[in-house]
Amino acid sequence: MKKLFAIFVFSILSILPCFAFDWVQVDDQGKQFIDISNIQKYNYKYSYGSENDYYSFWLKSLNRNSEGDKKIEKILKKKVWYSMDKIVVNCRDEQYAIKSGVYYDLNGEPIVGSSIENSDAMLDWQIVLNNSYCRI
Repeated sequence: MKKLFAIFVFSILSILPCFAFDWVQVDDQGKQFIDISNIQKYNYKYSYGSENDYYSFWLKSLNRNSEGDKKIEKILKKKVWYSMDKIVVNCRDEQYAIKSGVYYDLNGEPIVGSSIENSDAMLDWQIVLNNSYCRI
């Protein structure tokens, strides 16, 4: 029985994903970080032409106590420590969009009801300032 249990536990642990983060600061205030170890080519469903110059990465943004952050806390009725957003970048057209995101409380736990997930059709593309995301 112990052997069977050990095999079961090992099997479960071997299929769990491993997450390693290599956060690099991307702003002057020390409030935004990109995980450069998980930058990946992104297969955008609506890309045109033969070139697919889309990439995705995680962006961690600490609470800056800005008006926007205060509004989010008021809506969620909870203090926010940081947010994690999956960003998709179109380097050819120098645009980015938020694919998914979630807010975390002061204990580092996800805040219930704060997550978003956008399909490719619903991505809201914004202009990348100074081509910063594309240089990473």
